[in-house]
Formats: sequence, C-alpha cells, structure tokens
Amino acid sequence: EKLADAEAMLKLMKAEIRTLAPPDKDQWQQRAKQIEARLKRAQLIGNKSDPVRGQSKAVNNPNDEIAASAQRQKDMLLEAKRQLEETEQVGAQTMQDLAKQREVIMKTQQNVSAINQDLDHSSRIMSRMSKWWRG
Repeated sequence: EKLADAEAMLKLMKAEIRTLAPPDKDQWQQRAKQIEARLKRAQLIGNKSDPVRGQSKAVNNPNDEIAASAQRQKDMLLEAKRQLEETEQVGAQTMQDLAKQREVIMKTQQNVSAINQDLDHSSRIMSRMSKWWRG
C-alpha cells in the first residue's frame, strides 16, 4: 500500500516536472528517475535492504522523499507566485509613472509651441521696430 502511495506521488511529481522551466526541469527529471529506480528496487526486494547503499530502508522512505520533493515544489511555486505578484505591482506602478511622465511631456510640448509662437511674434515686432528706427 505504501509503495502504491509512493508511485502515485511519483506520478504527481512527474506531472509537476513537466510544467517546470528547462534548467530546473532537467534536475527534477533526474531526481524522479532516481526515486523511480528506488521504488522498483523496493518492489523487487520487498524493500528489505538497499543493495546500492547496503543499509535497511523503511517502506515509507520513498514516499517521504516524494512528499518532501512535492513540498519543495509547492514552496517553489508559492515563491514564484509571490514574485509574479510583486512584478505585477511593479509593472502597474511603472505604467502609472509612465502615464504621468507622458502628461508632463505633452504639457511641455504645448508650452514649447506657445513659446515658439511668442518668439516668432516678438521677432516680427522687433523687425518692424528696427525698420521704423532706421527710417
């Protein structure tokens, strides 16, 4: 029964691994293969001992490892979600700041246009005054 639970957890783990990004995915796929090999050994030998390490293993050890791995994955997903939310907040604030800056730029352009018109008008007046003074 515990081996069946461990196999079910391994299937869930493999499903989660498929959603990971490539650098993490390779690492977790390797880990899943190791766990799968241990489960097969446990089924073949009745999980009395681990011939590779030469020590006794408890029946729930693969299950514990899978549960711990699942918990780590859950923690990683929660951290990724937190970072995503933080990034969304930063993005929203940046959009607000950019909108304000756009307004400032638009007002500045309007002011520059008005100043240019005033300068053109002043230049024409100065030109006429200069002609009048020269006579």
